[in-house]
Amino acid sequence: MSEFFNEQADYLSFIYGLTFVILGTVCFINRKPDGNTLSLTFLGLFGFTYGLHEWLEMLALTTGSSTWLSLLRSVLMLLSFMFLLEFSQRGIAKIRGCLPVGRWIFIPLFMLVIAGGILNNQVGLDDAIRLSFGLIGSIAAAVVLYLWGQKINRKSAQALFLASLGLACYGLTIVIVRPDASLFFTQLPNETAFFTSTGIPIQFLRAVFSGWIASFVLVYEIRKLGYPMPGKLVWLMNLGFAVLGVALVSGFMLTNYFDRLNQQNMRDHLAIEVTALSAHMVNKINADGRAHQGGVGKLTKNIQIEDLDLNNIYAIFLVDASGKILLVKGINTPPVNLWNPQKNDISALFDRALINGEQVMLDTNLFIVGRKVINKQGWSMVILERVSLSGINRLFGIIMTLLVCSLILVLLVILQKIMLTELALRHDHEELHKLSEALEKQSITDTLTGAYNRLKFDVALQIEMKSALRYQTPLALIMFDIDHFKHINDTYGHQVGDKVLQELTTLVTNNVRSSDMLARWGGEEFMIIVPHDQNARALAEKLRYVIASHDFEAINQLTCSFGVANLLAKDTPETFTARADDALYEAKLKGRNRVEI
Repeated sequence: MSEFFNEQADYLSFIYGLTFVILGTVCFINRKPDGNTLSLTFLGLFGFTYGLHEWLEMLALTTGSSTWLSLLRSVLMLLSFMFLLEFSQRGIAKIRGCLPVGRWIFIPLFMLVIAGGILNNQVGLDDAIRLSFGLIGSIAAAVVLYLWGQKINRKSAQALFLASLGLACYGLTIVIVRPDASLFFTQLPNETAFFTSTGIPIQFLRAVFSGWIASFVLVYEIRKLGYPMPGKLVWLMNLGFAVLGVALVSGFMLTNYFDRLNQQNMRDHLAIEVTALSAHMVNKINADGRAHQGGVGKLTKNIQIEDLDLNNIYAIFLVDASGKILLVKGINTPPVNLWNPQKNDISALFDRALINGEQVMLDTNLFIVGRKVINKQGWSMVILERVSLSGINRLFGIIMTLLVCSLILVLLVILQKIMLTELALRHDHEELHKLSEALEKQSITDTLTGAYNRLKFDVALQIEMKSALRYQTPLALIMFDIDHFKHINDTYGHQVGDKVLQELTTLVTNNVRSSDMLARWGGEEFMIIVPHDQNARALAEKLRYVIASHDFEAINQLTCSFGVANLLAKDTPETFTARADDALYEAKLKGRNRVEI
């Protein structure tokens, strides 16, 4: 496993950077100015900037590093963590309802970064950036997400809590520094020790945590909309991420195929060069003379290998069987040995013997080795040739994977934008429909009692009369009002009178059929349209008894008088209601609390 991660360090850095770019993309998907939501703009900028930093790290692993590339990586890392710290201070200000603290808080952190750079140059600078801006920014951002989660609804809060956990874990991995850290940071755990003990590079863990953060920030962004997610959107998003996973696996396979193809081409090319150089060197040695002492070959004259026409080679060594350098081209101050497996006090460039065709790192640059034994004493010609960008190589495979993944991400963003817009429009349409229904209900409903109003009653009565006359079905009207209602208002007050009307409406509604329609006629008078019933008087008697037996709040008991009219062929809406009104008037004259027809 350790060997696998070592070989795939550049692809791991690519995926690591991609997870941060996805985090940045997620934070910008639904970026709208809203005073009631937490802005993720600076968290997104952190994701984009740190992702670019990791891709430059991948470039350094693939092609070799340089002073300017290292400096650019440090600047991007510093900028990304500044964005994270800015997100933290703005988030805390939002939660507390005050202005941000101000960027003066960056000053002591900058002083720590400068001190780290002075103590240990580039390595100290990078470690100081991580342990100042990075560690403080990550933990503070995790706290912001957690505190904001306590202010919002439960479903969105769960996603923020999990994103906060991932960010806190990522922050803790920052304390694992590089193995060549300055004296100031030597007491902290380092990347090499972690890799040796676990077999997993710390970059892999950081990539897992960044992917974790991006996933739950996406869940939060969707849930905060407050819309139920349609199954189609969920299916398409899952399909998109599955395609992204397939692209990464395919890119991994393609990258390693290109790498094997390129290395084989370089080995073939280097084999020709080292064979030609070895033959040339043997001729030089023979021409200049050799003495043999105890069977061990020894040069008796300095051979100027600068005369050889091999300017495309980075460094050339003539070494004996133990790795001692006899001749060298390309390195001004070479060590005593090219390799020293015993790891004693003898200086050497490598801690093991080099193998023909392998790749090695020297001064942060990647080289391929050409080695050929040239005599019986075990002398070898060793060539170090810088890994070339020409042809098909790992970088080409990674760039192709990056382009495909970028295209998939763009399509996912476009898809989500379209689906969220459609979802928002659907939600707005539903809200408008609900509002329309509410307005329609308000226009046909009595605001006090909740029964239908006079306008709705008039329309419904005309429809029911036409239907009854056409199909020769029975139709009746029941008109009733509260006996001595004025006395109730005068004695208990109008508020009690209103409550009586509301309670009466509920009582009657619960004791009529769903096909019957109760409407408030005016004041304390009500109408009931009773279709398809030949004995409306029985219904009126039932209602009169239920009302008289009911214990009303505040006034205990009351009674109602009822008038019933059955539809006649010659009736109009006016005559029909007038006959019901006459029947009610007759019930009043005969002593109230009775039904007349």
